Amino acid sequence: MPYAESTGIHDLMPFDIETTGFKAADGDKVTVVVLHYNNHYQIWVNTHDVTDVDVESMTEEVKESSTLENITIHVHNTEKSLLENLGNFVSEHSTDDTLLTAFNGETYKGGFDLSFLRTRCLRNGVPWIFSGMEYTDSYDNVAQNGRFDTTIRAEPSLDNLERNDLEQFIDTSPWDVDYSRMKKKQVVEALNNHNDINLESVQSWAESDNSTGAPLQIGDFNAGTLKAFARSFEKTPSPLSPKTELIVTLKNGWEYVVESEDEDEAEETIQIPGQTVEDVIDWVDNQDNRSGFSNFKTDDLRDFIDDKGYNISHNKLSSDEIVSRIRDTDYTQEDLINWHERTNRSIGTTTVSDLDGMHEVLIEDLVDDQDWKNSLPFPVEAFEPFDPFVDSGEAVQAYANHNYSDVVLHCLADVARTVNISRMIIEYVSTSDYQTKIL
Repeated sequence: MPYAESTGIHDLMPFDIETTGFKAADGDKVTVVVLHYNNHYQIWVNTHDVTDVDVESMTEEVKESSTLENITIHVHNTEKSLLENLGNFVSEHSTDDTLLTAFNGETYKGGFDLSFLRTRCLRNGVPWIFSGMEYTDSYDNVAQNGRFDTTIRAEPSLDNLERNDLEQFIDTSPWDVDYSRMKKKQVVEALNNHNDINLESVQSWAESDNSTGAPLQIGDFNAGTLKAFARSFEKTPSPLSPKTELIVTLKNGWEYVVESEDEDEAEETIQIPGQTVEDVIDWVDNQDNRSGFSNFKTDDLRDFIDDKGYNISHNKLSSDEIVSRIRDTDYTQEDLINWHERTNRSIGTTTVSDLDGMHEVLIEDLVDDQDWKNSLPFPVEAFEPFDPFVDSGEAVQAYANHNYSDVVLHCLADVARTVNISRMIIEYVSTSDYQTKIL
């Protein structure tokens, strides 16, 4: 008895699509559709007005690269023609018992394939190609509902290390990677401790063409610095707060009255002229704590140090920058694994939820075990990994370069995995968990 009949379902119909992007309503198009029916892969390719495509050569290339023989390729030079032909095929070969399925094609929280196809059918004036078909999503059944345990020991990753761990990893390695960059407080302290630098020199630099930062203004100083500056006068202006009023007073100047000790002499009015930013800078430079540097932006202070060539090492890298520097060395993954083992660091676990990962964890590593395959209650689509791309972004570029065979292989690999995952679900998961629906 054929497998499809033994499941109680006439036929499973796993499928996947490739597109030029993610914006179906904004002009992105379907490029490839792969559908598995009756143990045969039906493949539709939209060549987008390219007519000189050798279908026979493409078919042979795909068969040879995938080691899958049961393949038929249909080539169309428009998306509309592809959708119409796909719709006709599905209509002719599906029955009330056909179960259409995809991996993340349409889930409770979203999905991709079905919404994209609906939109492109609409935009091309093509009736809904899967109308009335029963559908279940492999992603929901395996990844979301947790009907299979795909928890594995995590691979250590530079991207998952905290910054302190990255620094410790570098410190125990032979690579010359400098990861030190000062925080603003440290930059200010270094400037304060440098005998050849004062606030006036930074201000002059800021006013030159060397800086994109705006020149320092009185209002740029913090309130504490301005109050201390105001108190340095023989007569402190009033009020000292709020800061906005103090700034106005300092800019406009103020006056105070000095009473004469001789009753016969008149009182003397003393006028304090308006203060400039240079006056504040001079006062700050003469203080033991030259906190005025902190009124500049950190990037401007760093640019000033670099432009003047001062020997102040301020360049502390971010975690992403450190990881990039490490990868520019002769680093290998084995180095990181060995370091975790030497330092008794826990790597932890991770749950695989993508199609490639789940297929690898649950099925792929056993496809060469003949005893295992013989004992399974369903036939396994056995193949060596043949996907030429890491992700669909590469497939988009390949399609633009008219490399149709590799785009087909990318999509075919996902459908072959979905075939195995779908058969696995049918055999091991309760039918009440399928969450089927009518499209």
